[in-house]
Amino acid sequence: MRCLLKSEVTGRQAITPAQVATAWLLLPGVTAPIIGASKLPHLEDAVAALNVKLTSGDLRALEELYQPHPVLGI
Repeated sequence: MRCLLKSEVTGRQAITPAQVATAWLLLPGVTAPIIGASKLPHLEDAVAALNVKLTSGDLRALEELYQPHPVLGI
């Protein structure tokens, strides 16, 4: 997925792969843990993701490769 994030989605917008991934996680219906930031650039990417607008084409490209996994550890 990292290659896809870099080429297809980040290429259309001036954003980082981390911003795309975080923006996707913030969409309604997506549930996944978000790991805490350990460096300032991680936090900056997370905050910048709030302003990322993913198009329907972006979402199709991201979800095409996504394979759901069962919930573990509960």
